[in-house]
Amino acid sequence: MLNEDTLSNIAAERAISPKAVLRSLLMALDSGDVAAAITTLDAPFRFMDYGLGLEFIETPRLGEFWQAARRLLSDTRLEIVSIAESADFAFAQWHLTGITEEGSGTFKLRHAVSVQGVLVAQVTNGRITQLSDYYDSAASRRYKLAGQFTEWVEY
Repeated sequence: MLNEDTLSNIAAERAISPKAVLRSLLMALDSGDVAAAITTLDAPFRFMDYGLGLEFIETPRLGEFWQAARRLLSDTRLEIVSIAESADFAFAQWHLTGITEEGSGTFKLRHAVSVQGVLVAQVTNGRITQLSDYYDSAASRRYKLAGQFTEWVEY
């Protein structure tokens, strides 16, 4: 049943700009708060990681992917370089830095990772319905991550 509070909440959601929604998502991911990042998504939604060639349409799987990506890099920092919007789309240029370890046993190499990318979000009524991430997969050193989620690609 629609009441005054419900109508106010609907109006407030519609007033949230796509840029603000995308900024909220990126800030949540930077702080490691995957649960808060997930709340920016609508149901249904679609996330495409073009760097790894992965697609997610379920929040639990996407949440696990984001958590695994964060575990892959220690000292992770996700910086918003620029952000813009047009109609119901928002575009963010981001810069990710961190340290990854490769090797096994006592022999491990630490590599600094610095990669830039672009995230494009389509926002409807204050929630993300489509999200596309573009970056250089080789520079990101996320190939191990892709292997963990390859069987989860949904067609």
